[in-house]
Amino acid sequence: MEGECYESPFVVFHGSALGACSSRERMALPPDAVVEVRLSDVSRQDVTAPVIAETTVLPEGHQVPIPFELRYDPGKIDPNRTYALRATIRSAGRIMFTTTTAYRVITQGNPTQVNLMLERIVAGSGGSRVHFVGALYHVRC
Repeated sequence: MEGECYESPFVVFHGSALGACSSRERMALPPDAVVEVRLSDVSRQDVTAPVIAETTVLPEGHQVPIPFELRYDPGKIDPNRTYALRATIRSAGRIMFTTTTAYRVITQGNPTQVNLMLERIVAGSGGSRVHFVGALYHVRC
């Protein structure tokens, strides 16, 4: 009827974190590269950070910086908690680049737009060791 208003059940409200994934390495991403960005609740240091939202970007031949928009449900965000973004770039199922730090976002005065710097990961001989190029630590499996 004329003048009646109703609320559509299909309206979805969302928040978003924007940014780009970059690397200091001067190497082309392979054609099958996949960028994964995750938003996690990092409020507690003694547990695995629960993932709140994630997105996948296919660069399709584009090189870094690779822009992203990660949409999340604002109802899952508690203003008293701390949230951070992390990212990886994979090729052939293996991690090529990853963030080595968490980038705080959304709450407690942190931004919703960030540029993530990823570090190159190089497999050691035999694939048994992995180290981050430019980082100060090594992981031995």
